[in-house]
Amino acid sequence: MNKKNKIILISCVAKKLSYKAEAYKLYSPSTLFKAHWNYAIKCLKGNPHKNIFILSALHGFISPFEKIEPYNVTLKNMSKQDKKLWAKRVVNMMRQQHINFKNSEFIILAGKDYYEELIPYLLNYKIIPEEPLPIGKRVQWFNNQIKNC
Repeated sequence: MNKKNKIILISCVAKKLSYKAEAYKLYSPSTLFKAHWNYAIKCLKGNPHKNIFILSALHGFISPFEKIEPYNVTLKNMSKQDKKLWAKRVVNMMRQQHINFKNSEFIILAGKDYYEELIPYLLNYKIIPEEPLPIGKRVQWFNNQIKNC
């Protein structure tokens, strides 16, 4: 049996730098984003150049190194229909990046708004943590995991 490719998806966050920067730097003021990012690299052994990507409410599926301007868009306020359209756009962007859906395990470090409409397209996925947590508890959970990996 072939080993599955690991694709790590981290959601964007509201707190951002106030100027254009690489996506992972743009979101760096957020303790939640930093916790997701550090967990992806340290515990999941992800490589930002190969298998860590960001789910952006505005931009869709992006490389952590794509330079983007600050923005104020979230999926939280979007209708179910708009979230479905966003998810289709993300899937199309993944296909353009030659992501093999059959041979990939998607590891999702994001809230429900960012994965609910996306997971029907994913054949093999894991949501971390499995239980939904409020942001403060989520940051704490990830930081505790990072200490132990």
